[in-house]
Amino acid sequence: DASLFYSHRRMRSGDVNRSKPRQGLRSLFNILSIHHVLLIQRLLLLEHSVLCLSSQFSLLTTTMESLKELLRPFVWQFTYCPILPLAVKKLINNPMPYFMGTHSSFMTEADVQRLHGVTIVN
Repeated sequence: DASLFYSHRRMRSGDVNRSKPRQGLRSLFNILSIHHVLLIQRLLLLEHSVLCLSSQFSLLTTTMESLKELLRPFVWQFTYCPILPLAVKKLINNPMPYFMGTHSSFMTEADVQRLHGVTIVN
């Protein structure tokens, strides 16, 4: 019985649903190149802020969940919000690291220019 400790909780190899991440990973690599996925993973592991933009909310959730899943065995400890509502758009100016996504129509060129130290994935 293979087991490992992860995030202060004991997990057995049978606890992981292997079919669910595959679909998300498949769509992730259809959307982003391997080079871009590795670059984003590097940024997240180095605790940089990453803002994902898309014209489709469903792509944001799938892509960001897959990217977060690829961090394993590490866990993203900072702000994570795959779909940031327009009402709280001010959070993109947060000085702490974050991994957030929002609809591309919510961001103006002026918003993008004000961001410092944030990587934008579009």
